[in-house]
Amino acid sequence: MTTSNADRFVWAPANTRTLKRMHANGRVDAEIAERIGCKRSLVAKHRAKLGLPANRPVRTTVCPPEHSHANATTCYERHSCTCEPCTTRAARRRGARSRAIAYGTFEPGIVSAERARAHIAELQAALPSPVVPHALAKIAGVHDDTIGRADRIARVTEARILALTPEQVMADPFVRVSARGAVRRIHALQSRGWSMPQLAERTGISHQHLNALHEGRLIGATRWTRIAAVFDQLWDQAPPADTAPRRNAIARTLKIARRAGYLPPLAWDDIDRDEQPASTATEADEVIDPIAVDLAIAGHHVPLRTFERHEAVTALNAQGLNDNAIAERIGCAPETVQRDRAALDIPAAVDAAGRPIHREDAA
Repeated sequence: MTTSNADRFVWAPANTRTLKRMHANGRVDAEIAERIGCKRSLVAKHRAKLGLPANRPVRTTVCPPEHSHANATTCYERHSCTCEPCTTRAARRRGARSRAIAYGTFEPGIVSAERARAHIAELQAALPSPVVPHALAKIAGVHDDTIGRADRIARVTEARILALTPEQVMADPFVRVSARGAVRRIHALQSRGWSMPQLAERTGISHQHLNALHEGRLIGATRWTRIAAVFDQLWDQAPPADTAPRRNAIARTLKIARRAGYLPPLAWDDIDRDEQPASTATEADEVIDPIAVDLAIAGHHVPLRTFERHEAVTALNAQGLNDNAIAERIGCAPETVQRDRAALDIPAAVDAAGRPIHREDAA
């Protein structure tokens, strides 16, 4: 193992005289150590023995006028700027720090990242799907590596992260989230009879784009917000059926939804994150769709499940229609109507000739 000349250095009285002379000329420890040929720590040790204070480096740099100067700490701390605004601001900051330490109110500028991490976790849970960290960092105005990687962050950075809200994230035009919840909302509204052109008009998104959505893809947060707003408005409302074209559109949409197996709005606990619906397929199928029943009673041939057909048969039988007329109205065979009446224990209201049948006569 070799030993450098600085490690074997022996302090001589001449070095003390050199130290005093150079210190009086304003030289710093590093310059004195370089002149003597020893380590800076050795100069600092002998200077302290002599009771001499350490000299500070002389600042001679002045930044260009277009720099921030007193509006930021960059010029003074990084560029060693000696202009009056920079030095005045630095003196005030040192004074404020000294007073805060003396009063016990000083807060360091660097803090643990635990609070920021916890807030990001809560924020991600409140969003339709997790958002990549660099997108959150961009919205918060912090460095990409800050979120999820750093163990200690600046207090200002922590404040910016804690100020993030789900609404702020979803309003950003560059954020993309999972399309799963948007697709499920569209399908749920279709199961209620809302056609794709109607949904396109209300969301402001073309029906071609709505049809192209897939659960495994991403969608812009602003589009997701539009679809969610329309869903919240329409999920418990029936589409207008005051004209024949509207009734035909409802019938077509219900056929599409039934054949595709679209689930109703209440089939999900969390429509964005649930892997499976809260209710089983059997439980979802047992929910009567009053829109489909009303359309069938009105003469529109829409696909009806057994219990919905029972509702239509009961209502039309109460209106005085015979089995043939009921079958023609709801689009099934007369024998099906007879079986439904038998299962429901409902006597025919009229005979095949249209004459009323009273219960005591039927008996």
